[in-house]
Amino acid sequence: MTVFLCGNSQLAALAEGVAEGRDPAAGPAGGAVVDGELTIFPLGNGKHEPTAFSRLTPEGVVFEPRQYAANLQRYAGRTAIAPGDTWGFLTINHNVRIYRDPMWKTYVPSALDLPGTPVTDDLLATIVARDHAGVRGLFAQLQEAGVDFFAVSAPHPRQDGTAVRNGVPRPVIAYLDALSRSLWRSWLGERGIGLVEPPPSTVTPDGFLDAAYGAGPDSDGRLDPHHANAAYGALMLARVREFLTTR
Repeated sequence: MTVFLCGNSQLAALAEGVAEGRDPAAGPAGGAVVDGELTIFPLGNGKHEPTAFSRLTPEGVVFEPRQYAANLQRYAGRTAIAPGDTWGFLTINHNVRIYRDPMWKTYVPSALDLPGTPVTDDLLATIVARDHAGVRGLFAQLQEAGVDFFAVSAPHPRQDGTAVRNGVPRPVIAYLDALSRSLWRSWLGERGIGLVEPPPSTVTPDGFLDAAYGAGPDSDGRLDPHHANAAYGALMLARVREFLTTR
């Protein structure tokens, strides 16, 4: 069985996690990593996820962004995603697009006892749905095409991330992230789509990524704002494998 695992920049931690794992079958291969039956490769920038970035064709589901289509061809040897393989998509709960907005220094979820203009959960749910509209569209198309696939969640917010450093209150960040995860869990569950979530051991009691699992500075020495590291990736890979074994 071949399982393709692809997604946005949060996927890098899982690719790096192969080296942390117990039995890597191979190392990097032109941007993709092969570990047993798993082929891990990047789709591209998550900026496309709020938009309609895929469409259903007679051949299967194809990607509109040039980067996504090129990476699918280069790393998976496919021009379309069709029945016959198993696919995992790390394209959900990359919630930094939502909680890093400076509006959250003025507006607050109404459920929190904080000063500011209250925003109801119904409106927050609309914000989440709009931010992930393209991903929901992709998943609906994959189901219509009869593709075997599952979803993989991104890690929790970084304690030292851009939003925190820019003054967005930590309780607001944690609330928005938790709400998105809950909404996704329900949306996927209603449609019978499998979900692999982060290990509880990687999450602090207040809903942030444990500092031990945050990525270090990039090659230029700049702080990585929201990604996880190889140790986190190895734990997530173990959960993916467990999911594939028990589904």
